[in-house]
Amino acid sequence: MSLRSFHIFFIAVAALLACGVGYMEYVNWQEVGRTIHLVGCCASGVAAVALLVYDVVFYRKTRNLVT
Repeated sequence: MSLRSFHIFFIAVAALLACGVGYMEYVNWQEVGRTIHLVGCCASGVAAVALLVYDVVFYRKTRNLVT
């Protein structure tokens, strides 16, 4: 596995983990009802989307490099 492939895989896993944290914060918000959990849920969602966008941009930018 090349460094480029590992980087793409690692960023995708990080996005999945951010989704997991967002889900956990959503469940906590439903149970407790505190605003900080809702903010954490939204921030995790934004982070997950940003990581996925970065992953696509990185893939397109490095497409022509040696595989």
